[in-house]
Amino acid sequence: MEEREKKYSDTEIRIDGYSMLTDVLKNLWAVFLGALAAAMIVTMISQANFSTTYTANATFVITTKQAGTYTQSNLSAAQVMAEAFSNVLNSALLKKEVCRDLNISEFDATATASVIDETNLMTLTVTAATPERAYKITQSIIKNYANLTQYVSDNMIMQVLQQPGVPEYPDQMFSASSRAKKVFAGTFVLLIVCFMALSWQHDTIKSEADLNDKLDARDLGMIYHEKKRPGKKKNLLIGSGRVGFEFNERFRKIAAITASTARQNKAKTILVTSVEEGEGKTTVAANLAMTLGRQDYKVALVEGNLIDPGLYRIFDMAVDPSMSVSAVLAGYAKKILFLEDKNLHLVLDAERHKNSADLVSSTQFINLIKILRESMDYVIIDTPAMSSSSDAEAIADYADMSLLVVGYNRTDSGDLNDAADALRDCSASFGGCILNEVRTLPGGRRATAGYGSYGRYGRYGHYGHYGRYGNYGHYGRYGRYYNADAADVSKRSSAANDGKEAGV
Repeated sequence: MEEREKKYSDTEIRIDGYSMLTDVLKNLWAVFLGALAAAMIVTMISQANFSTTYTANATFVITTKQAGTYTQSNLSAAQVMAEAFSNVLNSALLKKEVCRDLNISEFDATATASVIDETNLMTLTVTAATPERAYKITQSIIKNYANLTQYVSDNMIMQVLQQPGVPEYPDQMFSASSRAKKVFAGTFVLLIVCFMALSWQHDTIKSEADLNDKLDARDLGMIYHEKKRPGKKKNLLIGSGRVGFEFNERFRKIAAITASTARQNKAKTILVTSVEEGEGKTTVAANLAMTLGRQDYKVALVEGNLIDPGLYRIFDMAVDPSMSVSAVLAGYAKKILFLEDKNLHLVLDAERHKNSADLVSSTQFINLIKILRESMDYVIIDTPAMSSSSDAEAIADYADMSLLVVGYNRTDSGDLNDAADALRDCSASFGGCILNEVRTLPGGRRATAGYGSYGRYGRYGHYGHYGRYGNYGHYGRYGRYYNADAADVSKRSSAANDGKEAGV
């Protein structure tokens, strides 16, 4: 546990663009609805609190009694009058006069006075809730201004230069559409940033570096997402023409590392599982078995997922009832299917069993695995996801080694570590993890994989004619993963298999 915590503390900050993009796109409907709701709420609140006002204006010319022409004294007088008149406009005296004149109970307007720069002109501005009220209050002030100026100065004369008019337009129009668009755009961007932050904080496995940093398990390899090619079937099997060169090469590397790990643990029966459904464990199990078969190992692939069998769909073939897992459990199976072109033995099933846990723990199923173990170099068992049943752990109690398939950006690293610990607690040794379906933004995959135009493979790059693989390069006949002892590499399927079937 302390080592695991230290791993987490030393983990560098990584940003995976593809996972962020896909997480945002998956939640784009929530972003859109959230931004739309915010725009509607803000618009309704703003409209409810918005007050429409109208302004009426009148212009006065101010002179002194001693100077009837436009002089500097008139400019000074205008400034003094404006300041004093503004105070009078806001006084109780004026408000009382206007209310009496208009026969209203409240002075519900705002009146101000200001001087036009470099002139002796003063503007009276009255703002009210309606155009009629603004106009009438302005007229009332003009009507009574003579009585008011005596409180300001006896030496100044105010004359109306421009009479007010009824305001035709409000001071400010409420633009619901413009405000809604701004709020929508702002909220939309904010929510996208939030989802990107949540995606970044989502503690899943997005790269081999994540796998090594976050999981207390051996890294057995990584497989990139293989895009479905037009006109091709969905199933991805090595050598089928449906997958690229890199897909085949990565499985060959994973198979070599798995075989080496199996020899270290003296393991022949290997179960393949995952934490959740949909992480690609069945495809990995099938390709791992086929790759080992292509390397002259004698391999059997067994359907251990009796809840929802999937191997027959991967191979796109019907299940012979006489050679199925169900037949083995019923006690009348005598042979198992052998695919000569793949050098692979298959024990498939298409029937769903509700009591799968009892069946994979039954004597018949355990005996099947024992018989295959004696006659094969490797027995690969595909099992259900650990979150859906305990079947994988039941099989791990009599298998030799277990592998955990980790789907790209799917399962929390804490759950993966718990699953790895659960497999370690079983009798089978825990071999490690395979990171599956890794995706990157355009250009990122090539840079990460280092394949270039097959990258460092050049025209197979520095691998030459398979480069350092030589006749499989420094792997010799599988190089450092190969033990020169002939006992470690089995012979091809014997003639007794007659190219089609093998006995149980």
